[in-house]
Amino acid sequence: MSKSTLNILHIGKYHEPFKGGIENFMLDLIEEQVQQGHNVSCVVHQHKKEASYEFSSEKGYNCYRVPILGVLAFTPIAPSFGKVLLSAIKRERPDIIHVHMPNVSAFWCLFFTSAKRIPWITHWHADVLGSEPTTVIKVLYPFYRVFEKRLLKNMNLGSL
Repeated sequence: MSKSTLNILHIGKYHEPFKGGIENFMLDLIEEQVQQGHNVSCVVHQHKKEASYEFSSEKGYNCYRVPILGVLAFTPIAPSFGKVLLSAIKRERPDIIHVHMPNVSAFWCLFFTSAKRIPWITHWHADVLGSEPTTVIKVLYPFYRVFEKRLLKNMNLGSL
């Protein structure tokens, strides 16, 4: 690996063929990073409840798609996300973890020593509350905020 080549692991909410603001941006960024010669991978959720775990290596990057049980308050419920994330960290050996927020599954980084040893970049795409939050979001956000603040506090930029 040359000094300018990085192993980058993105943690996102969904990925193509799902179309959304975070997902479109992340895909554009991944494709640009691949074009620049970096080794890129991502861990995301399946966007359909019936979809199973899927690993793909297309377009020059690896993508780990984690199955979901469903969605609650815009949040994919994926109990196996942590296990897949640990596996991806071990396999991909990232120099940087690029976290795309808001994303509850990114909080797994707080619990894994292997993730804590890697510099994180947190990309803030939107606020959870937004301009007109639903009642469910208003009720759940105080719990989410605890982890959100901890993620930012524990962000490790290493020698970047």
